[in-house]
Amino acid sequence: MQTRRDQLLQLFEGDWGRFGLELLRCQNPTDLIRILSPFLNSYASQTISIFCHPSEETASRDDLKKTRNELRALVQPSYEVEESKRRVQEELREIAQAKAKREQRHIIVQAQKEKRKEAWEAEKQLRVISSSERDLRNQLKKQESSFGRQELFTFLKSERYELTPLSVANAMASLPYSGWRQSMRRITKISRNIEDGLHVQIFKAIRFLSESASKQSEKDIVPIFRAGVPLLPNRYKLARIDLAKKWYFLENAIRQSRKKTQDPTIRHFPITELYFKNFVSATEVEKIVAKQRQIRLSKTAKMPDGAEKSKRVNRPETL
Repeated sequence: MQTRRDQLLQLFEGDWGRFGLELLRCQNPTDLIRILSPFLNSYASQTISIFCHPSEETASRDDLKKTRNELRALVQPSYEVEESKRRVQEELREIAQAKAKREQRHIIVQAQKEKRKEAWEAEKQLRVISSSERDLRNQLKKQESSFGRQELFTFLKSERYELTPLSVANAMASLPYSGWRQSMRRITKISRNIEDGLHVQIFKAIRFLSESASKQSEKDIVPIFRAGVPLLPNRYKLARIDLAKKWYFLENAIRQSRKKTQDPTIRHFPITELYFKNFVSATEVEKIVAKQRQIRLSKTAKMPDGAEKSKRVNRPETL
C-alpha cells in the first residue's frame, strides 16, 4: 500500500496543474477515465489502469467479495483437473513405450483408447473451468474499475480533506480492495518517506502569488506576480529560485492561462500546468531569452515565513 501511495504521489505531483484542476471539475465517476488516462504510460500504469477500464455496471463491496470468492473456489478444481490431465498423459507415454508381443498389441491399443478418452474428458473439464475463470476475471475487472471510480468520486465530493496530491494518493492507495475511507485511515498511519517535491512547492508558490493578486484586475496580474516572486516566504525557497530563473516561462503561462479559465480562485492550476509545459517545450532561442529575462534575487528580497505581505523591499533588477 505504501509503495502504491508513494508512486501515485510522485505521479500526481508532476502533473498537478492539469490533474488537480480536472479533479475539481469532475462531474461524474466516468470522467475519471479521461482524467486518469494520461498516466497510463507511466511507471504506475498497472495501478492507474484499474480505474480506466470502461464499465457501465455498478458494483458494491459485497459484489466484489462475491466475485473474488467465486474465483477462489475455482482454484482447487482447476488444480485437480490439471493434475488428472498430467497423470493421464504420463500413462499414455508409458503405454506407448511398452513392448508387447503381436498377440498382446490389442491390449495396448485398448489401453491407449481408454486413456485418450480420460485425457479428453479432463481437457473438457479444464476448458469449462478456464472459461468460467475468464468470465469471472473480466467481470471482476469491470466491477473493480466501477467501484474504484465511484469511491474516488465520492472522496472528491466529500470535501473532508483538502484536495492535494497527497490526499488523492492516500484515498487511492488501497482502492479497489477497500473503500476510500479505509484506505485513508490505513495509509495515514504509515510514515511518508518523501516530502513535497519541487513541482508541488512551485504549485503552492504560484497559488500563493495568485491569491495575492486575486483582488486585482487581469491586466495587473503579471507585474504583481513578478514583484511577488522575490518576496515569496522561505517555505517556498526552492520554488522562488526556480520561478525567478524561469520568469519568462511563468510570464507566458500567466498570459496563456486566461484562455483556460477566468476564475481567479483556480487560475493557479493552469498557470502551473503551462509553466512546466512552456519550459519543457522551449526552443534554444526561448532558453536564451529566458536567461536574459530572469529575475535577479538578492538577500534583501527574501521574506521570512509569517512576515506581512505588505512588507516592501527594493525591487530586484532583471538580467
